[in-house]
Amino acid sequence: AYEPVWAIGTGVTATPEQAQETHAAIRKWIAEAVSPKVAEAIRIQYGGSANAKNAPELSACPDIDGFLVGGASLKPEFTEIVSAISKAKNAPTPVKVGINGFGRIGRMVFQALCDQGLLGSKVDVVGVVDMSTDAEYFAYQMK
Repeated sequence: AYEPVWAIGTGVTATPEQAQETHAAIRKWIAEAVSPKVAEAIRIQYGGSANAKNAPELSACPDIDGFLVGGASLKPEFTEIVSAISKAKNAPTPVKVGINGFGRIGRMVFQALCDQGLLGSKVDVVGVVDMSTDAEYFAYQMK
């Protein structure tokens, strides 16, 4: 995921043009440094304060493949973000998402998906990245 340094923790979002320019440069670098095939297949996400208002325009950018959603993932507007990227990229439903970490906030995101009726209908959680939790404790947390 790419997030402009100046956007971290500010709530400020890059313009679609700024985000596209940077994502295209990242994809170009991958094509030159690794291979064009990998550059085409890799998913580059935008992580700078994506929300329901800016998601449709950012989703329309050809090199933005998704979002690393922060605080908005705990709000009802998360469904609008998912819908925007799904529509722009013709993604099948349910959309596959991953949760980065399963501490307090990761569990809150998972609970919000359940509470909003999204899990299994509009969203499938296909991965949870949490290197500090063993499988037995993770299974306990999922109950």
